[in-house]
Amino acid sequence: PSLGGFQRINAACIVRRKPGYFVRNYIVVIFLLTSTMFCAFMARPDDFATRVGIAFTVLLTVVAFKYGGGENIPQVSYATILDSYILINFYVVLLLSIVSFLFSMQRTMGG
Repeated sequence: PSLGGFQRINAACIVRRKPGYFVRNYIVVIFLLTSTMFCAFMARPDDFATRVGIAFTVLLTVVAFKYGGGENIPQVSYATILDSYILINFYVVLLLSIVSFLFSMQRTMGG
């Protein structure tokens, strides 16, 4: 159809992102980092320093990974699934750190 003497062209472009890079380099790595948090529960219950050391090391590593690895992630103005995944893992590590701390305190106080 003609619009004021000009031709109208409709074009469609299907774009699909291959998620393999992000799965390998972000999701798997964050999952493994979060999983190492369970090592804190393998330390002796009265070994508070080891438990706290593991907890804070994993917590700081997840935070550093979020900000250091963010250079390779496309910048958008909304939270992506990857952002949500990293945030959820941060909260899991934080929760496990608190549980480990409370478990150590209970065992130390003779409970």
